[in-house]
Amino acid sequence: MVPSMDDVMEVCQILSKQQDLKVTVNQAFKGGLWALGGAFVGGLLGGRMGLALGGAAGSLAGATVVDDFRPVAGVLMEMREEQKEELYNSAMRVISSFDAADGVNLVLLLSSNQIFEAKLLNALKGFISQNLNMALG
Repeated sequence: MVPSMDDVMEVCQILSKQQDLKVTVNQAFKGGLWALGGAFVGGLLGGRMGLALGGAAGSLAGATVVDDFRPVAGVLMEMREEQKEELYNSAMRVISSFDAADGVNLVLLLSSNQIFEAKLLNALKGFISQNLNMALG
């Protein structure tokens, strides 16, 4: 019996939580708006010096407001169905070389076999960076 897609997704989520995997979320535009707003207000109120101080203050505010990282487990749950199928196929290439007949055996294999864990982790990281175009942080 082959593990189901739900079983594989669950194991990938467990693995990502164990490894505390997070992806960087590019919010540079949002941070740039904060900097622009600070520079604009500073320039209106204080001329050249206000422009410089407002830009610095806006940049600092933008850097503290934006969220930089998201847990991979959350990203996996929000994927579209075709992305889940791609991850499933990628993970099954790893799983097929080990003896895992169902989801329970898959979780047991994950907790007891470091080679399996490392190979599945590499497949998960590769999928995230290549297919989802996200950088791991």
